[in-house]
Amino acid sequence: MTGSFTSLPVRLAGLLTAAAISVGSLSGCASAGTPSCTNAPVFLVDNTTATTITPGAPREWDDRNGVVLSARPVPADIGDSSWANFAPVSGATSFVTFLAAPGAEHAPSSWRLWGDIAPIDAGVQLPAAWPGNFDHGVGAPVKASGGTYSMGIAYLDGSSLDSAHVIAAYLTTVTITAGTGQWTFSDAPTCAPGAASDRPAHA
Repeated sequence: MTGSFTSLPVRLAGLLTAAAISVGSLSGCASAGTPSCTNAPVFLVDNTTATTITPGAPREWDDRNGVVLSARPVPADIGDSSWANFAPVSGATSFVTFLAAPGAEHAPSSWRLWGDIAPIDAGVQLPAAWPGNFDHGVGAPVKASGGTYSMGIAYLDGSSLDSAHVIAAYLTTVTITAGTGQWTFSDAPTCAPGAASDRPAHA
């Protein structure tokens, strides 16, 4: 799983494992240069309190609690981690977390920040993702200029950003305050069934 994690509460300590993946197909998301959409809703979870974060709640650039991404809100009875699993996608072999300008989600060469690529062994659950936590790219200009970005998980058909295509993206919209890096998020629209191909020419 990509990104680093802060200390986990006992309830989440056992959840950072991959869920079983059953191969299926999803409709495409937006191509680079078009409005962004998400293949499925994304919920942000406070990695220390194990609670679902409310859209619009301010978070810091270097979030001390940490933030992880989930396919569903945290249930009252956490149990196992199956509730957090993102839907599998036919042909996806790896995933990576990323921060990109809206419309550039499917163009890895245009991403501003991204994590390490990891294999999808059995699904994707609770990867760490917040603006100050990405391992690659240059964060200082993003923090200094602020702006609106898409942040989320990209499913890839390969293990190299130089050649892999993004075949699905699970994302949320984040707004970063220039200078401080403080950020909030809001829900991105869900891709409509039968949307245009999510495999644009590799940028």
